[in-house]
Amino acid sequence: MKLKSNEEDPMWEHMLFSQGTDTDFTQKVMQSLEEVEMDYSKQGSHQRWERAKQRRRMITAAAAVSLIVMGSSLLAWKQPDLIRQVSSIFSLQPQTIEESLPPELKAWTEMSDLSWLEDYKKSKPLGLVQTPKIKVEDKGYSFEIVNVMVDSSRIVITAKQTGPDGKELQSPLEDGGLQVTDLEGNVIASLARGINMMDGLEEYVFIFDQTVPDRILVTGNPEYIRESVDNQETGRFERKQVEVDWDFRFQIDMKKAKQFEHRDILDAKYTTPEGLVVSMEQMIRTPNGIRLDMGFKLKDMLASKATADWGDDLHIWYHLETDQPQKILRFGDGIGRHSVKIQGLPTVNEDNGTLPWSETWYTGTVPPETKNIRFVLDGYSLPVKDEAAVHINMEKLEQTPVVFEHEGDQITITGSSMEKDAVKSNGNVLRLHAKGRYTNNVTRDQWIALDSNGEEYPVEIEGSGSANEDGTAEWIMDFVVAGVDPNLSELTLKRTVVDKRFTDVNWAVDLPSYTSLPWESLAENK
Repeated sequence: MKLKSNEEDPMWEHMLFSQGTDTDFTQKVMQSLEEVEMDYSKQGSHQRWERAKQRRRMITAAAAVSLIVMGSSLLAWKQPDLIRQVSSIFSLQPQTIEESLPPELKAWTEMSDLSWLEDYKKSKPLGLVQTPKIKVEDKGYSFEIVNVMVDSSRIVITAKQTGPDGKELQSPLEDGGLQVTDLEGNVIASLARGINMMDGLEEYVFIFDQTVPDRILVTGNPEYIRESVDNQETGRFERKQVEVDWDFRFQIDMKKAKQFEHRDILDAKYTTPEGLVVSMEQMIRTPNGIRLDMGFKLKDMLASKATADWGDDLHIWYHLETDQPQKILRFGDGIGRHSVKIQGLPTVNEDNGTLPWSETWYTGTVPPETKNIRFVLDGYSLPVKDEAAVHINMEKLEQTPVVFEHEGDQITITGSSMEKDAVKSNGNVLRLHAKGRYTNNVTRDQWIALDSNGEEYPVEIEGSGSANEDGTAEWIMDFVVAGVDPNLSELTLKRTVVDKRFTDVNWAVDLPSYTSLPWESLAENK
């Protein structure tokens, strides 16, 4: 089963219900929304990610959307329009900009708390901003690096990308094409998910997952790029491949960046009752934030029931207790949660079965100078194989709704309709109309349908939902079954995988503190 909402990627549920919003961001948007007329277009986003690129989401756009739909139905947006619309919501007071700020980056000041402006302001005086003067163009398609910000934790490449018509390109390198290596060509950094909000600019974020050498090499060599085109026949955006020559390379001296770090190696482990093994590995403080690295493995029940691609679907939520005991910072799930500035996009290590995990918090939320931080795990979710079914008498369904109950989820199927298949001219599509209250997540569930002869049919879900304060969610949905006999009298609807939420955890870790931070003394001596 694939949840299908105007062909949107299943990332929406996690973005809207799990990621949550930064509370300061929420207040600013809500103050500005009163006089804003929103576009509730049902046109889906053009971005269709697969595996790692699925997870490279625009967190700030998601946070804005989750705020808008809080307590109401999910909305579908066109990605470029969403970015422009959310940007236009804000009417912040003008801010003082350093004379050294390039004109291309002045858009950052429109959302300084949600962009890289604060990082830039900290990095520039410390010599951690470089302008490599890279611009490549082929067939009218242009890629220009505006600047590069580095520290010993991550590298942020800000680029301006335009097409032959002069308009900005949306994520042309979504299929790859950038690499960060040492001078021998060994990859030392992996693509991460970061802020990506401003029109005309895109930030490519990499986190270092190997020892950082004194000099690194950034290489661009995409075989092709992606361009959004509006298909007039279908009314949808499509991602067209365009072969271009965007080859470039440049080196970065990392010696100074390596001086501005405070790194602690961690050795804390915990295993949940179901068999999720959690290990803390390191904590890195830089002038631009605190990064926490962890690892996850499966054993016992979870190892036997998890799906093959579990590493793409594991989500955790936690909270931090800091020097301000009255302020608990919650991350990863639910309404009112804080977003993170950078999140790794890992894959499971085939050799040891470990899923690496990395997050960097906003400096405004958790300043790198924060001394006392306590990490508390609150829960996690993971799709697991767990079957349950309900039998439906199609002739009696309108008069006698059918209730499906499983693992705390309750779904009431209230009726049905039959329509012609839009793809197969001689095919039929059955829609089972339903409403449900979910304790677990929805979008990574898997369903099948079986007729009275035992023939199996794939099932998709189309629907919208809203989050409750208690962590449950209300959904209005259709179970869509293609290829069935229009005179079908009986049907069995079976869920084979449930995206289960686990909250029976009990683990807290006091993260290391410090006596001094290197950039404080070095900055004073400059």
